[in-house]
Amino acid sequence: MKKVMIITVICITMVAALVGCNGYKNVAPDYEGAEQFESALEEGVDTEGKIVTFTVTDIRPNSYFGYNLFAGKHLNFVSDANPKVQVGDTLTVRVKEVRNVIGSWIITYEMIAR
Repeated sequence: MKKVMIITVICITMVAALVGCNGYKNVAPDYEGAEQFESALEEGVDTEGKIVTFTVTDIRPNSYFGYNLFAGKHLNFVSDANPKVQVGDTLTVRVKEVRNVIGSWIITYEMIAR
């Protein structure tokens, strides 16, 4: 009887943890919009690890840098794989790395929410 209760408590705890874990979807962005994020980059702010929300303005699946999602004037959110989004979608991402290449920002990211 004691084993059954312990196993039940463990199972309930695990289910509660899994239900509560939603992969950052409720995390408030550090930068809301491409303009705010691009301004921070231009000011030299370290944005790696920060959360950004932006709207996709153009998509170039075969760019030199990979699958390229455009936002803002010079923002290129790039990945190796198709993120399965469309122009006009608003995304929330965690910035992995940022590079400036001839005046354009090349940003690798982790998708948090679509």
